[in-house]
Amino acid sequence: MCVMVHSAYTTAPALLNASCTPGSRSTVDVNEGGIGIASKASGGSITGRYLNRHINGPIAVFATPVGTPTLKSVAVFGDSIAAGANDSTTGGGLTGFIQRSLATTAVGVAYSTTAQSGYSWNAAFSGSPSDDFIRKAQIIKDGAYTHALMCLGGNDVKDGVTAASIQTRMLAAKAWFLARGIKMIPMTGLPRTNSTNTGANSSDAAGAMTEYLQMNDNIRNNVGGVSEFGYFDRHVALADPGDPTRWRTDLGGNVYDADGIHLTTLGHTTLTNALSAAAPTLFT
Repeated sequence: MCVMVHSAYTTAPALLNASCTPGSRSTVDVNEGGIGIASKASGGSITGRYLNRHINGPIAVFATPVGTPTLKSVAVFGDSIAAGANDSTTGGGLTGFIQRSLATTAVGVAYSTTAQSGYSWNAAFSGSPSDDFIRKAQIIKDGAYTHALMCLGGNDVKDGVTAASIQTRMLAAKAWFLARGIKMIPMTGLPRTNSTNTGANSSDAAGAMTEYLQMNDNIRNNVGGVSEFGYFDRHVALADPGDPTRWRTDLGGNVYDADGIHLTTLGHTTLTNALSAAAPTLFT
């Protein structure tokens, strides 16, 4: 199997070439953060198909596999937190805990991310996916991914979506991925507070955290098989052990940004370490 990763450490993305199996190679245009998917049994040159410009960070491009793939490859779907909002660590173009973790050699996976602000379970898997989602999902359908890492939920509860409805969306997502041979890995949700970490966020619908905590319980307890292939518990990493609706305050600084929703660089770093520690057993 040939895997080519655009590391994002270059200052000017250009055509990247990689040697594949003997007599075969792949070429992809990564301009503007787009992604190319190509397949060819053997020989000659493979040119990746440019899909869309909304894919951020490093990408992985797969030639047609020969035999059973051994490298784990992760497609990330997520919101602004997954995209790295307010993370000041941008060395090599990597922003946010997911990219910082998955890009490390120790984790040992290839990945691409479609995370962007405002994304939600409801928008992606409500039964009538948006055109934007369909374009992004094309990287899953056409690619050789083994896992889908889902960092969603905050925008759902903000808008008043219940845990029961989110559960329906998650199961729909799991079925969609599983039909393509991909294991879905959901994440638990984080606290959503005011700027002083003393109450609910004023932008949220009433009862938002109650629904979010129920979503977390559904994931942890594998309700309906929603986390059959595992889950990443980011809530336990950043929430106050004595009050699950509040952020922890014992790490020498705020893990939450001034809006009470997004993460600081310390918050991203804490989750980077937690995800890297979980990765060896999570992506199997």
